[in-house]
Amino acid sequence: MKHFLTFTLFIIAALTLVACGTSPSEGSLEPDPEVTPEVIDIYYLNDLHGAILPSGNAMGMARIGNFLIERRRENPEGTFVLAGGDMLQGSALSNYYHGKSVIELMNATYFDALAIGNHEFDWGLEVVTDYFDPDGGIAEFPLLGANVHYKGTDDMPENIDPYVIFERGDLRIGIIGTIGYGLESSIARRMVENYEFKNPGPIVEDYARYLRQDEDVDIVLLLTHDIGNVNDDVRHFDEDARVDAIFNGHRHWEYTRYDGDVPAIQSGAYGEYVGHIRFELDGNDIVDTSMRNLSRNDDTLFWEAHPDIQAIIDEYVLETDEIFNDPIITPARGFDRGELSDWAAELMRIASSADVGSQNYGGTRHPFPGDEPITLSTLYEVWPFDNAVVAADLLGSDLNHFIDTSNNISYGETTAFDDDEYYTIATNDYVFYYEDNRFDDIGENITELPLYIRELIELELKLQAEVYGEFCVTNDILITPYAGQEDWPIDEIEGKD
Repeated sequence: MKHFLTFTLFIIAALTLVACGTSPSEGSLEPDPEVTPEVIDIYYLNDLHGAILPSGNAMGMARIGNFLIERRRENPEGTFVLAGGDMLQGSALSNYYHGKSVIELMNATYFDALAIGNHEFDWGLEVVTDYFDPDGGIAEFPLLGANVHYKGTDDMPENIDPYVIFERGDLRIGIIGTIGYGLESSIARRMVENYEFKNPGPIVEDYARYLRQDEDVDIVLLLTHDIGNVNDDVRHFDEDARVDAIFNGHRHWEYTRYDGDVPAIQSGAYGEYVGHIRFELDGNDIVDTSMRNLSRNDDTLFWEAHPDIQAIIDEYVLETDEIFNDPIITPARGFDRGELSDWAAELMRIASSADVGSQNYGGTRHPFPGDEPITLSTLYEVWPFDNAVVAADLLGSDLNHFIDTSNNISYGETTAFDDDEYYTIATNDYVFYYEDNRFDDIGENITELPLYIRELIELELKLQAEVYGEFCVTNDILITPYAGQEDWPIDEIEGKD
């Protein structure tokens, strides 16, 4: 069990703050192992979703890093930085590197622990857990998930720990990590079919009791990618299994509250907030607790990018700028998520020569803005998931049941389906393999297109740019339907010379 008890020494140059005309203080970021802090400051991010760059209220990692590094410099023995899952997946600069870019930035910003979230499974669990391999992984902090097990066993996947312990002088702090019960349903089934997320309440209670009684831990924290369902269990633990604070995630809510006597915090998403819980100590005992979610308007340190963090980001941007930021097409206006989901369903239907297309609303994460060109970076933000397009023939009875419980459906010439006839549906693989659908079990003639949905959309928009000049959801779809051709997609556009 690795405990990650020390930080790497990191000295940075003084930074002038435009807003207040002061410079960060000089000093080491490495805690003195002999000093017991009088104040514990815990800073927290959840559901960053790869939001490396600033955008709107999202502060970006260089500005967040500027704040966090200076706060650690002010209190190196008592400062901790935690992440509540879903940190890696969701933007071009992160997805393109399968999260490696975010891990590197978290290292540079001195994160102390990450709880696993459902989107850490999106590329296959091993892609992410390999970053935490002690023999060659790049992460300098542990990945926590005490209730993640191989299905039907009590065995945890490699490179995931149930907890981590930090020592600060005479003070010992234990952090337990979990993921929400039942969140397997938020993951493409084939990515999670070998794993299960057990009920975290009893597991957290057992570990909290072990940490206090066997490891002499003074403060126990729960870091969980859970909207708060586990909190009701935690509030009823007895004193020997007491948890001193809960850090929630997943739902992108922003709150500070008490669940019973236990402080709980969730800090929005995309880096719009940095959570902060402060414990005032008398010896090793907590005597006072305060909580707050901080936005860019709450501290001038958020107004400036840390130069070392920005330098890392700039390298990634330089490497990918032509890939991500070349304009593809200009939208005729802004299009909301519902309109784009309907359009994506139609595109999949036509590309698959299907009778019905379906795109789940949750798979379309953002609208198209109407005042700027659409780029590949835009497409990563709107459709961040690497979902394949899958088609199959379903009995009309199964198709009708699905349609009755779904939105964002595209119909071809047929809108009424006989129960005993077969019809073709095209959708993304998350919907296709979803536990309540199981089209792989009930469907026939299953076909997977050789493009992710985002790649299919990119190709269609490039075709539309040549014919229409601007994008509108009412434009005729131009893609040549897939029929198993090795050289598909064929670059042919109706009406093009």
